[in-house]
Amino acid sequence: NAKSDYHHHVFFDDNIHNDPTDSIVAVRYCDNNDKNKTNPREEKKKMFTSLNGKDTICMQGKHVVRVPTIDAILDKYWFLRQIALAEKKVVEDGSYCF
Repeated sequence: NAKSDYHHHVFFDDNIHNDPTDSIVAVRYCDNNDKNKTNPREEKKKMFTSLNGKDTICMQGKHVVRVPTIDAILDKYWFLRQIALAEKKVVEDGSYCF
């Protein structure tokens, strides 16, 4: 079942900036189409690629979410709402911007 294999990874932090040169986050994505075709034993290994600052900013709200610390402390449902919003944004915009 494809739906049960779906994982939506989200990184929450209070120190995320909207600046491509200043990020606490080092986002990597898995390119399942980039498999090592020369060695059958290596084909199952997943290849990861680091995103640049501009592409990391594009992940904000989908896989990277800034946490206003007080909001998350005062509202016990804050994280659950953010996950729902991130999932909605991925469905509407697509997971990747590149």
